[in-house]
Amino acid sequence: MAETNTNDELNVFVAALGLTGNDRYVRDMDALADRAEEGIKKIAAMADQRVDNVVVRGNYALSQLLEERFDADVFPNVEYYSMDWRMFLDDPAEDGDNYSVEGVMTGDDVPVGELMAAEHGVDASAFDLSDRDDRNDIDYSLLEQSRINRAKAKAMGKTDERVYNDFFDTVTTATHAVFLHDGTDRGMEAITTARGTNPWVKFATALSGDYVDVSANKDGDEILDWARYLVETSRSDVEAEDLTDGQVADLRARLSPDDLEYLGLKPQAAPENEPEPEAGAAASEVTPAKAD
Repeated sequence: MAETNTNDELNVFVAALGLTGNDRYVRDMDALADRAEEGIKKIAAMADQRVDNVVVRGNYALSQLLEERFDADVFPNVEYYSMDWRMFLDDPAEDGDNYSVEGVMTGDDVPVGELMAAEHGVDASAFDLSDRDDRNDIDYSLLEQSRINRAKAKAMGKTDERVYNDFFDTVTTATHAVFLHDGTDRGMEAITTARGTNPWVKFATALSGDYVDVSANKDGDEILDWARYLVETSRSDVEAEDLTDGQVADLRARLSPDDLEYLGLKPQAAPENEPEPEAGAAASEVTPAKAD
């Protein structure tokens, strides 16, 4: 793709996709940061130019770690940017001249405020998804998972639009991209969005430069916590008792008692202390010192 960066800056978008974007399922954040750096260096080599700015989406802890690693005087500036998916829960489909935007609220879905009013007695007319306090009050049990998934997809699509299009001044415009993924796919939605196909915005903007995809799930990698993910996700039939002894021991070594309980695992029992020897027995085992 032709580069159209008028400022002659090399700005890289690092999107953490799948499990790489969820701190809960990253067991080795340093190793994930290594993979992100690997991708950033590939972009720099392809462009034969140093990287000036890095924009991270999807994993705030990763952005913080990269910021710590990079010296601002020599290496890129790092910023994190994402949009709160809860803001889009009431968005309907939109159609117009030369554009069509998918809807988050579809079929028999009703506005979140009405759901909250029926279940919790809130004032539906005053419930506003643009208000953080109202978003924090959302009862997610009232929402279908498919609607939540659409809202998250739209949030990512809208974030990409702002990162790729220099019309928006809320975030540094990226010219190139690194897509970190968990190996289940290569982040094809992110790639098609980078190519200018984005079903969540009216007029999609293509990434002006090149992109690379980097897997965090190569043979021998222990970056992602697949055991924890498979037990916790409703999309998997894996139960705690299906894990190997090694996986269980690893989880017990890393997770808190509360997290283990959530998985259905008991914390490792503390080893019993050796019984105190009786006073008489102890005395009989002592060898008296010889007199000089």
